[in-house]
Amino acid sequence: MPIYYFKPTIFEKLKKIKLGKGNEFQLTDAIQELISSGEKVLAIPLLDKEKVLDVGTVESYMASQITSFRYV
Repeated sequence: MPIYYFKPTIFEKLKKIKLGKGNEFQLTDAIQELISSGEKVLAIPLLDKEKVLDVGTVESYMASQITSFRYV
């Protein structure tokens, strides 16, 4: 699962974005607003052996738990 660390300015950006995919506010849209306004945004890329798992729904979260045990 990702870990995010934001300065309080993220909340200002979240207030400005419109509903996105799934008729929900998308954190990625607020992050893009930070970038567009000149804020510094850093990311740590995954290692080759690491895998992105969707945990956006109860079902995908449960599936990610099963999948993650294969990598332990």
